Order: sequence, then structure tokens, then C-alpha cells
Amino acid sequence: MDLIKHSAEKAADYFSGWTSESFYRDLYDGACLEEEKIHDREKIAAHWLRQHKWFSRQLTLNARTDDKLDFLIEIVAACKGHYEEAGSS
Repeated sequence: MDLIKHSAEKAADYFSGWTSESFYRDLYDGACLEEEKIHDREKIAAHWLRQHKWFSRQLTLNARTDDKLDFLIEIVAACKGHYEEAGSS
């Protein structure tokens, strides 16, 4: 029984970082670096549309557990802006 409790606590500690601001900012920074490798405007637009959808989903999932999600709202808006910019050129 103690092993199960210990494992559950370790899992909770591990996954608690998934809702942290730094985790999502690192993912966004990675998406920006990925964009630098893409040289086609349509593919850039598709990349940012995927990022926008993914971060929007994270916002929806985390809204149930965390009311301090301004940083995630900013990331969703930034992804949408990148998508619109790439799509308009």
C-alpha cells in the first residue's frame, strides 16, 4: 500500500510541472525554433495552426484546475497571430 501511495505522489510531482508557465513557454519557444526550419509560407501557416489548436486545447483542459492562465492565453493569441501573418502573405 505504501508503494502505491509513493508512486502516486511521484506521478503527481512529475505531472504538476506540466501546468507550469515555464513548461508552456518552453514549448512555445520550441515551436518558434521549429518555424525557422520551415521555408514555405503555407507550411508555416499550417505549423502555427497546429500550435494554436494544441495550446487552445491545453487552455481548455487547464481551465478546470488553474485560474492563473494569462500566460497560456497570451501564447494562444501569439500562435493565432503567427498563423494569420503567415497565411496573409
